[in-house]
Amino acid sequence: MNIDSKPSIGILGGDKRLVYTGKYLEKEGYKVLASGFEKYPEQLSFFLSDFQKNIEESEIVLFPVPPIKEGNLNCVYSEKTVDFGKDILPFLKGKKVFTPMKEKLLALYPKLSECSLFDYGEREDFAVRNAMPTAEGALYVAMGNTEKTICSSRCLVCGCGRIGRVLAPMLKRLWASVWVSARKPEDIGWIEANGMNSLRTDGLEICQLDFDIIFNTVPHMVFDRKLLSRLNKETLIIDLASVPGGVDFQAAEELGIKTIHALSLPGKMSPDTAGKIIKDTVVNMLREAEM
Repeated sequence: MNIDSKPSIGILGGDKRLVYTGKYLEKEGYKVLASGFEKYPEQLSFFLSDFQKNIEESEIVLFPVPPIKEGNLNCVYSEKTVDFGKDILPFLKGKKVFTPMKEKLLALYPKLSECSLFDYGEREDFAVRNAMPTAEGALYVAMGNTEKTICSSRCLVCGCGRIGRVLAPMLKRLWASVWVSARKPEDIGWIEANGMNSLRTDGLEICQLDFDIIFNTVPHMVFDRKLLSRLNKETLIIDLASVPGGVDFQAAEELGIKTIHALSLPGKMSPDTAGKIIKDTVVNMLREAEM
């Protein structure tokens, strides 16, 4: 692809990983504009304060992970609150928009159907690669919130999806005793073939739950009050699932069980790597669509 033919890309909001996304895109010859970074501690060569002007001048609009929080554009470094429905949506008609959580956005803002929406968060290449910084971040959170080593700890990874399949072997390599729960027989087979102990997620209520650390990756309620009441009070639960998570946090607090909802770990722990993953995914999508 000729550099001159590469589309201009407008980044709207986000955290530090979107800064790295912009830098990597710029290195590849894309014209980049980024809005919502007034408070970023470093001067950005591609910063543009005016969101409307950014959208107008960009052929591609790129939203962060997650794109919105409580109706506002996710802008960690913005000096002001940016209302998605009022400050962004009216200017998107006819634009090519790259975003995660496409279906959720469409449900909240049907007018987005007037855009060409591309969901990079649903891409397998994005999800698989993003599991690595998420798993590493989960280990960091665990090490900082327990007085035991990972080595010799009894750990449960609830869920055998992309994150679970990266995190569980990491724990095993650190000499933890690892159990992984799953629903599908093929996932149970994968767990056991990799030398780990298997449990059924829908059968946890009848299992002995003597764990030091539990990592939840299932994005719906698993650890309700009844299940939590069977845990050791010293168990640490780290919920990696997106909002609302898979843990009854209020019940856990009342029962005295330490629970951490560890969201957006790639952006917090490994923003450079996470930003490059977004860049690579978007570039792959652009090439596939011949944009």
